[in-house]
Amino acid sequence: MSGFSPAFGTVGTPTYEERCGEQNWLERVFAMNLSSTMSKIQESSTLKFAGRAKEMQAKGIDVIALSAGELDCASPVAAKKAGNAAIDSDFTRYTINCGLMELRQLIAQKLKEENNLDYAPDQILVSHGAKQSMFNVLYSLCSPGDEVIIFSPYWTTYPQQVKMCGASPVIVPTYPDNDYQIDESALRSCMTSRTRVMIVNSPNNPTGAVYSAESLATIAKLAIEYDCWMLSDEIYEKIVFNPTTHLSPLNIEPRLKERAVVVNGFSKSYAMTGWRIGYSAGPKAVIEAAGVVQGHTTSNACSISQKAAIACLKDDRDFARGVMPHLESNRDIAMEILGSIDGLSCSAPRGAFYVFPWIEKFVGRKFGSTVLKSAEEIVYYLLNEKHVAVVPGEGFGVEGAFRVSFAGSESELREGCMRIKKGLEGLG
Repeated sequence: MSGFSPAFGTVGTPTYEERCGEQNWLERVFAMNLSSTMSKIQESSTLKFAGRAKEMQAKGIDVIALSAGELDCASPVAAKKAGNAAIDSDFTRYTINCGLMELRQLIAQKLKEENNLDYAPDQILVSHGAKQSMFNVLYSLCSPGDEVIIFSPYWTTYPQQVKMCGASPVIVPTYPDNDYQIDESALRSCMTSRTRVMIVNSPNNPTGAVYSAESLATIAKLAIEYDCWMLSDEIYEKIVFNPTTHLSPLNIEPRLKERAVVVNGFSKSYAMTGWRIGYSAGPKAVIEAAGVVQGHTTSNACSISQKAAIACLKDDRDFARGVMPHLESNRDIAMEILGSIDGLSCSAPRGAFYVFPWIEKFVGRKFGSTVLKSAEEIVYYLLNEKHVAVVPGEGFGVEGAFRVSFAGSESELREGCMRIKKGLEGLG
């Protein structure tokens, strides 16, 4: 067996980032006298491991990437036609910062018809993806000294954006033995007079959990009691498996409407990750403030992508329904193969397109003479030696787990999961 180092592995020539590693990144921050904020934030784990997989693939290495959170199918035909038409008609100049009126009207119509949420077009801001939508709102709401409640496991970007805004993330854990639902006592123990925002993500990335009406009612009750804002990330709302249904917190507690912002977008439900179209909907004053933030960072979302989004809402709103049979089949394949690994535990996801296996029993095992001391080191081992890319749980706020995306092809998913199985079972 070849030697192993989690810093850069044994495959090919290590990149600069792979040589440096995260700890050396912090050393470079201080050595180069960069902003003190940079010492507080971390690189996105999902982008990091997806990027390393692509680097290896570019060198001709047969890497199966189960790291990226995106469907492998084409964007809707309606979106592509509208995008091409926008280019052909030279619709390539600035639009109004908040988004085309037609698009905001269609988003308002969608929210009313599909989510039973009433918003006017001037309560909606179109942005460069839901990630920017989140940041715009957080930056508008948070001040230094504020605290933001985040439920773990969480999407890797949440705490980093909170810190970029000068606020402090406060992590409330959820657990697989409770289907990752919300425990009121645990949440209450983390609420203070400084609690400014609660971030809710259902269906959840990375666990695939979908919050029950009871969990959402608990969150809503404490948000009202502590007079804080709620930021509801509903980007996976259309990716839910029967008999589960998606609920917005505002469906449970209408009084939240004046203290809540809903974030959504087209990346996940329409296979449009590269188009970068997201949106936020909430009280007019907050949306206007978020628009000011956007106006000084990026200005309007891409004009061409806005036209594509309009076409989706007009002509292909049910696109996600067509991909659900494929995702359900892939979910079952992943659960079958990963579930056959002795010592690995994994809850069946109710939504999104990830499984989140717990591998604590493999931490401390050996690859050759090297002890793998964390899930992250196991993930490096799987990438470098078994050529399968997943994302370690450390990036999602927990140790002893990793995330597997099943949004790709069936053949790659089967092969990737088999490589994980062989890799884990081959540890001493």
